[in-house]
Amino acid sequence: TMGSYYCTCKAGYFHPSKQHNFTDSRGCEDLINLRPNSSSFEDIDSFAEVSTMSLLKSCNTSSTKFFKLVSNFLEVMENYTIAAARNLHHQQKANFSSNNFEIFMQAIRNSTIPNDNRSKLSVANHSLNIGWKSVAGNESFDVAAVVLISYKHLGSLMGPNLLEGCENESKLCLNSEVVTAAVTNTGRSHLLEPVTLTFGNKVSMNSSWKSEINVESAGVIQQLNDKKAKCVFWNSSTFSWSTQGCQLVEFNNTHTVCNCMHLTSFAVLMALDVIEVQSTRARVVSGRCLKSWGL
Repeated sequence: TMGSYYCTCKAGYFHPSKQHNFTDSRGCEDLINLRPNSSSFEDIDSFAEVSTMSLLKSCNTSSTKFFKLVSNFLEVMENYTIAAARNLHHQQKANFSSNNFEIFMQAIRNSTIPNDNRSKLSVANHSLNIGWKSVAGNESFDVAAVVLISYKHLGSLMGPNLLEGCENESKLCLNSEVVTAAVTNTGRSHLLEPVTLTFGNKVSMNSSWKSEINVESAGVIQQLNDKKAKCVFWNSSTFSWSTQGCQLVEFNNTHTVCNCMHLTSFAVLMALDVIEVQSTRARVVSGRCLKSWGL
């Protein structure tokens, strides 16, 4: 209506009402202080919605301030989802999906480890295979819980070219969603055995794409993929992706399999090495084909 108005918070801030647009006189607060009201899925989702919308406003996604906010968001998500998982019954599983993420969690109780000794969780196109001893950390426990989160928008915010110790690395892109794997074990930064993370590739080499390049080129592409796919975790101390403690196990048309000796937030990076395939006038980018047919 005539004379009406509304306000909105700038990037990195939120309004106490958690509304994107508001008209009251309360000021905006620093996003670093935002927390879910509880560990319910609904409150966690509300937190993720407000955080993601605020971060998406950022023009400078390479600033220290921005990366602190991203790291804080991942830490809060980990802490509150683990708190939710602690409420599950023995061997109970629970999942939740929203516009911001997908979560799958499981718990065991009273120092009782299932006969298969492992928890296998899947969200979206990703999965986690972890031993219950790594989840619990101790032989005696009241509750041991594990959570797997797949974020639907976070990948676009986290600089894929920031690879720790590799300033001269060729340009990189995220070839998976960002996922968080969390457990109740407080020693999760140094596990006794590796956990297996399987990522669905954002860019796949399907059969029709392969048929568009010759055999010799296909061999070169496969070699590049084997060398250029990197299993990485987000290092919240250096604000960069790091390969430390993670190893590439397998890379194929649709999935990437990684083994890691710690738990935090992970993704798959791939180098964008360009090869010209003259026979089809296609530009191949280490894992994807950008067609440029006759002009």
